[in-house]
Amino acid sequence: MKRVGRPPKDQTILKTIKTKGVWLNDQTGNMHQTLLVRVIRGDGSQDFGTYDHSAGLVPNHPTTGEPMVNMPGLRINPEPMGTLNRGTVYVRVNGKTWNAAMLAWRNQTGEQLPKGTRIRHKDGNSWNNHISNLERVGAGTGGSYQAATRVAGVRVSLGSFRTREAAVEAVRAFRESVGAGPVRAYRRKTVTTAAQSATL
Repeated sequence: MKRVGRPPKDQTILKTIKTKGVWLNDQTGNMHQTLLVRVIRGDGSQDFGTYDHSAGLVPNHPTTGEPMVNMPGLRINPEPMGTLNRGTVYVRVNGKTWNAAMLAWRNQTGEQLPKGTRIRHKDGNSWNNHISNLERVGAGTGGSYQAATRVAGVRVSLGSFRTREAAVEAVRAFRESVGAGPVRAYRRKTVTTAAQSATL
């Protein structure tokens, strides 16, 4: 007679399924690699585990450190995903390589940028892809003049404008607001598709 083993208990874990994914950090705009752990139990039920099982760990937010209690079973790599190449971060999602800043712009605004548009990081940090740190330059910006200035040796970009006068006025207003003196505007070619810029 063939020996039959004991039937599994209701809560016995029969199988653990791990699924890789991507999560957008709402604090930085960066993408993070995730691992979702799903548990199949002896009674046929499925859940994300319990606190005394590794599948049930509640991840901490990579930026704030607070527990993300609404995402049980999800493990988040605290390091942003992507590869830095010549000042641009690229991420690979679903077999396709994306510019991380362009992807972050679309995810945070819902806007698909026109072809030829470039994204500039205001603070110069390519890993800071929060929408407040991103600005459009190049094609599709709606302006041909880039306004920028230096205060205490730090370059501050103020965006693009349709006319040189508007760019100059934006720079003068900014310098006045921070107590910096006025300077003379000059023309120069930019590295974008814009023909000229007002840099003070």
